[in-house]
Amino acid sequence: RKLPRRVPLALSVAVGRQMEARPTRKVAQAALLRAGAEAFCNRFPRGETEAAVGAQRLASCGAILWGEVLDLLEGELDAGVCGTLGEFAKLTGGRVKLHKGFTEKAGRNWVGGPLLRGEIENAGELGEGIVFREFGEVAASGFPRKNVTQFACLALDGVIVSVSMADPPREWEESLYQAGQRAGGWGKLLPGLYVEDGLIQPVGVRLPEGVVLDDGGFLVRKSAGTTG
Repeated sequence: RKLPRRVPLALSVAVGRQMEARPTRKVAQAALLRAGAEAFCNRFPRGETEAAVGAQRLASCGAILWGEVLDLLEGELDAGVCGTLGEFAKLTGGRVKLHKGFTEKAGRNWVGGPLLRGEIENAGELGEGIVFREFGEVAASGFPRKNVTQFACLALDGVIVSVSMADPPREWEESLYQAGQRAGGWGKLLPGLYVEDGLIQPVGVRLPEGVVLDDGGFLVRKSAGTTG
């Protein structure tokens, strides 16, 4: 069940382009994502910073709980990513904490890349466990270490474009299963974004070679069984 965090709830609508009578699933997916992105962008005045808009994308997808403390290593992540996480924390009543290095006692909700990955791998035994939201190419390979819950994410040119999350719970027996992550991928494309001709729009960043949007809306490595 989802309830609005403020009333009245802002609503924006966009009408998509006309499609052929019997579109393929891929064509329909692309059209819906584009229309959704246009509706999302209509919520923001011209001149809004990418960090502020990116924070709204994160808040819309529910991958990070409102009010969470996010633990980062000083100087590791791109300035654009840090800016978005900072805006997200302000928007949701959370906080970003910067650390000189990784220790389990310092925090349990870490966000980082290859440097943080190496420090976690070389750390001693982890007791209660941590969450590790990992950016970078290797993140899609997983993180097989006890007491580490890893969620692969992708940022391009300082823009957070996709995040993984735990599979949403099925509240009712009739509820359809929803995946929050995909093996070999970097999570779902964030709300307000769509892919067209290899570019993630409307931010205009190019997908890395060999990365595609699958039928479920996840950014994954292209394989023989992947369309995109």
